[in-house]
Amino acid sequence: MVRVYNSIDTVPTWYSIWTPTGFFLTMFMGGPLLGYLLLSLAGVDGWAMRLLPAISVLALVVSGVMSVMQGAELATIHSSVQQAAALVPDYGALMSWRIVLLAVALCLWIAPQLKGYQPAVPLLSVSFILLLAGELIGRGVFYGLHMTVGMAVAS
Repeated sequence: MVRVYNSIDTVPTWYSIWTPTGFFLTMFMGGPLLGYLLLSLAGVDGWAMRLLPAISVLALVVSGVMSVMQGAELATIHSSVQQAAALVPDYGALMSWRIVLLAVALCLWIAPQLKGYQPAVPLLSVSFILLLAGELIGRGVFYGLHMTVGMAVAS
């Protein structure tokens, strides 16, 4: 999927380092949580499961930095008729909501573990749903940033 979107040089808002980074960060945030949820459903409890939240938290921090950097780069991309930053005028607010939802999802997953308990499967399910909601906001922003090359693109 990364190669499809990142290889389209006629869409300058997608033809950047932020496209593959965003896809991989989604994988590193959602994958460990989904894996933990499924392993919990199966009754598996191993020491390696304690490493999964750290992977997701690191991905969340990098994702927050990426959102700021991508937002700054959008101001430099424009065509003769359109500014990339104008494609999603609420970029900052949407990405803030995304980060908040992702952070709440990870807190619901991690807080019981900090108290020495295993998170319950229903709590993990709510956490995963919140993570999905945050990632759906991110995908909405991503597709909203679709801008094809017009007469000229300067970046």
